[in-house]
Amino acid sequence: MEPRSLPLLIQPHVLFPGAMLPVRVGTQRQRKLIKDVVAGDRLLGVLALPGLLSGEEPTPRLGQVGCVARVVSAKKIPNRQVRVVVEGVERFVVKSLVTPPESYQIAEVTPYFDFEESLALLSTFAEEVRQFYARYLLASGKIADAAREKASQLPSDPIELSMVLPAMLKLDDETGQRFLASRSTLMRLRELAALLAPAASSAEASAEVHARARSNGHGARRG
Repeated sequence: MEPRSLPLLIQPHVLFPGAMLPVRVGTQRQRKLIKDVVAGDRLLGVLALPGLLSGEEPTPRLGQVGCVARVVSAKKIPNRQVRVVVEGVERFVVKSLVTPPESYQIAEVTPYFDFEESLALLSTFAEEVRQFYARYLLASGKIADAAREKASQLPSDPIELSMVLPAMLKLDDETGQRFLASRSTLMRLRELAALLAPAASSAEASAEVHARARSNGHGARRG
């Protein structure tokens, strides 16, 4: 993406590249924004402000990192609202505001990339993250083949993996924004491994306790 102007949709939840996000818009300016975007190239910028109340339209913060989004669908719902589903494309950073009077928010944005890091380290941590995720799925009750298949569907590219998995894990919005704004793929993968390792171990321990209890119950009935 080259530097460009983007209409901005500010809402509470973080959108990651490669992920989908449903959003409800209700103000007149937001509805006009969606109408214009759908009639054009269907691209807008999504900025997350955790805890934002419905109807609030704060001024974007210069330097904030957001996600370019493509509008997948837009449907009118009751109470003069529109339910929009957007798909994350790539990250950007807000450089300046160019909002015309009485219009929705528009900003000049530029692409936002990660630092260059060791491919060997990235590959090692990415594989570790995949293994922890597969263990977590399996211990959470997924059929073995289904768990392995779902884990195998994760992106092979470490950068994409470090963006898609936080969305799949439904991290809280403040943590999600920190992940989105990080320029270190390695940091994100390390944090994902640190989150998934205890989650996988806990799920495995719970599954073992459940299996033992079920086994004991069967034994009692046979006696």
